[in-house]
Amino acid sequence: MIPSADDPLARIRESVRKYEEYFSWLRIHFPGKIAYLTGIPTEAYDTGPEHPDPDKPKTETWLPVINTPAYRYKYQKIFYEEMKILCDRLKIPFLDACTPFLNADGYLDRQYRNPKDKYHLRPDLKSCYFNWLDQQFGFVSSEPFESIPGNGKWDGSYSHYEQIMRCEIRRLSRNGKNIDFDHLMTSGALDSLAVIELIHLLETIFEVEIDLGSIRKKDYESLSGMYDRFVKLSPSLRQPGNE
Repeated sequence: MIPSADDPLARIRESVRKYEEYFSWLRIHFPGKIAYLTGIPTEAYDTGPEHPDPDKPKTETWLPVINTPAYRYKYQKIFYEEMKILCDRLKIPFLDACTPFLNADGYLDRQYRNPKDKYHLRPDLKSCYFNWLDQQFGFVSSEPFESIPGNGKWDGSYSHYEQIMRCEIRRLSRNGKNIDFDHLMTSGALDSLAVIELIHLLETIFEVEIDLGSIRKKDYESLSGMYDRFVKLSPSLRQPGNE
């Protein structure tokens, strides 16, 4: 879609902006870890045949591949570079499913293509996606999680802070329901990736600023410790009594 735009760079900027909005929405409404997984490299042929869509009448087809390989790959590279910058800024893992399949010329290596259509990955390579996810998150469970109380908005009280944090930590922790909320780091309930996710929550929901260069494990050992260290500085803290 990007190479077909009148202004591909403007289309990239708009796409990245919409991804940022979507990530923000997900972090509030979807109780799960977030990562961005790229697509595989775009088709490298000079032109492509129109592909019949089996779910549509035979008279309807996919749009043909746009422009030259050099043109498409140029904007593919720019788009993923911009997405990587966005993900790094938002502390969202960027999972690259594009670069590993490029050959020395920078295009999708023919050996990785499905011989039936020359467009998609070989079926035996699709397990790569699951491997990348497992490496980043460990086993991906389908068990449902509770959503953040208050629709992602803090009412300024300590009790609501505790509810939000307990919900988020249960989502992030690999210890399941057996979590020691007074010894989160030393018990192994939280790892470094979970701490990064918590920092984002503290910054967005509780409106505090945290310097990533001064992260200390002891600051994230307990709910009361994080409250004293960070949340007491929040402009949304309810006064007096904080209850």
